[in-house]
Amino acid sequence: MFKPEIIKGGQDKPLAQSADFITRTIEKSEIKEGKVFSQGEILGIIEQIAKQEGIKQGQLEISEETYDSKGNIIVLSVKAIEGKARGQGWTSIEYTFMIKGDHDTVGGSLESGICRMYNLETGDPEGGEVATYRDGAWILSPGEIAPKVSDLNII
Repeated sequence: MFKPEIIKGGQDKPLAQSADFITRTIEKSEIKEGKVFSQGEILGIIEQIAKQEGIKQGQLEISEETYDSKGNIIVLSVKAIEGKARGQGWTSIEYTFMIKGDHDTVGGSLESGICRMYNLETGDPEGGEVATYRDGAWILSPGEIAPKVSDLNII
């Protein structure tokens, strides 16, 4: 059973930014979560999930940060560097956090969570939720939605 490590957060620059890094602020956002997460907390959870799936910290980079007008993180995306994704039989892997609430142009979420999306070599995007924040704790399920290409009978 997977047990998350204690997340302390607060690292200044725990991961590098990708070459296509995006940062933005949205004006209309209603956070409906009782807790606002720091970048360090979110990155810590993503790093733990990725580690359980065989991806190391040095193989991750931040691709997107979206904030509300008060500076709270609404969306945070981290992607695996291309070589690691290809090593797993995927063309890309990206973990995306979204906080519970309604967030104008980026949409909304009924609960705070982290999803993982990956594209198999066929180019069809796949993925789903790998972490959910409920009742003051993270429920993590790394690896559950990441079949290897060989498991999918792709020719």
